[in-house]
Amino acid sequence: MKKKFKPLHAAWFLPSVLLFFFAVASSSAGEVDERIKALEETQRANAEELNRLKGEQMELKKEAVAAAAALPTFQYRPGSGLRITAADRSWSFGISYELDIRMYNHPDGKPVIRDPAGGTRISTGMTSGEFFGRRNRVYFSFCWVNCFYEFNQGLDMDTGDLTEQQINEFNVHFEQLNPYLPQLRAGTEVGLFNGSWLKSTTGDVRQERGMVRDGAAISVVGRHRGAGLAWNRVPVGPGDVTAFLAYGSARLGTSDNETADTDRKGILGTVSVQPFSKLKNKWINGLAFGLNWQATSISARAGLTSGNSEDDRIRIRSEDRRGRVTLFDANNVGSGPAIFLFPGLRWTVGPYAFFTNYTMQQAEGRNDNFRGVRTREFQLNNQLFVWSPKGFLTGSAATPGSVQIGWSFDRSEGECGKTSSGTCVGTDGAGGKVQRTVVLQNQWGIRYYIRPRMIVGLWWSRYDSSNTPERTQVAVGCANNITAANAGKRAGRSCDWDSINTGIYTRW
Repeated sequence: MKKKFKPLHAAWFLPSVLLFFFAVASSSAGEVDERIKALEETQRANAEELNRLKGEQMELKKEAVAAAAALPTFQYRPGSGLRITAADRSWSFGISYELDIRMYNHPDGKPVIRDPAGGTRISTGMTSGEFFGRRNRVYFSFCWVNCFYEFNQGLDMDTGDLTEQQINEFNVHFEQLNPYLPQLRAGTEVGLFNGSWLKSTTGDVRQERGMVRDGAAISVVGRHRGAGLAWNRVPVGPGDVTAFLAYGSARLGTSDNETADTDRKGILGTVSVQPFSKLKNKWINGLAFGLNWQATSISARAGLTSGNSEDDRIRIRSEDRRGRVTLFDANNVGSGPAIFLFPGLRWTVGPYAFFTNYTMQQAEGRNDNFRGVRTREFQLNNQLFVWSPKGFLTGSAATPGSVQIGWSFDRSEGECGKTSSGTCVGTDGAGGKVQRTVVLQNQWGIRYYIRPRMIVGLWWSRYDSSNTPERTQVAVGCANNITAANAGKRAGRSCDWDSINTGIYTRW
């Protein structure tokens, strides 16, 4: 019986096993399908979330860009300082700072003299090793409408107890509408374009502007109370032209809010031409020449207001701001016209620059002791960048590590119409009677550019005066005392002396 039922048992078992595996396989396939569907749903959800996040990211980026575009921009340039400008250029604000410290040395000078001999002590300032703040100034600039309207203010903290006004002008830049239209400039301390033949503080070796120019009766650097029109480097052919014509609302020589006690006015201006500035020829594109002029009318009845500095005095003094001696002085010049002419030229080629100028000042005073006062000055300047990190005969004012040397010659002359008790020296303590004098100055200098607009320098000046006031003789060491100065040639004595100065300059 057992053998009879074995095939039947096998026939039942095999289909059962197959059915089991089929059921298991069907169940597993269903689970995989469900898992695939679940994953596909998750993937679709993730894709939707990813697209949403990408959209939000783009919006955030747009908002960030828009926010950044709406913020003011900050720009710093050495010498020009910091400027903050609105995103739409509707306004801007600038600030810069200038510092110039000198150490003057007068090897033969006498810091104190007695006048008369054994009498009153007089300080001369002819000290050595003393620091002097030549410039200590802060400048502000306020602009509206892409600087179409501009207001400039400078604070001079050189010698005032707290501060004095250095610049105060309001400009309207019509040249933005058309390059041939002028700027309108007005204010109580308006600047004048002096021309490139006047030394530059930041790029030229010469220490100061010049003896006659610094003693001008009209305006040393052309600053004035008034208004004018200025064309700055207007393109003309292969070059450009700069011109400035201004009206002085008070006599030239008064500034800030000083009270003027006369209705006489002045005019001043500049014409400067760079005929080949657009050409690439290095031998001629650095050529510039022109003329600066000023004219006013002196009133002998004016100058009586207390604290008022009127334009009725013409002087020649040494350039040193500490130990500055007077060599020619005409004070209280009488009524009449006064003119100031300043032509010159500059030529720059590679590391070398040459500039020369001539200054002529004349006042035809009436009813005074001078019967006309005239001063003249001829100046010759040579300078060369001898080295920079790029090699010999390379360098510039903008290249750190540049070394620049220079030599300048200055001949200044002063003359009064006649000798009298009101001669051309006297009121400021120089002493003596000088009708005419010739002063020569040779100056050698070297400057090292630590960085753009940061410079250290050394200058050696040799002075020679043909007719020297008595007290000035003692101050510079030409005479031992007033008694010796009054002996012999007196104010007709020729004197020579030296000054050796160092300094550091920076314009932030």
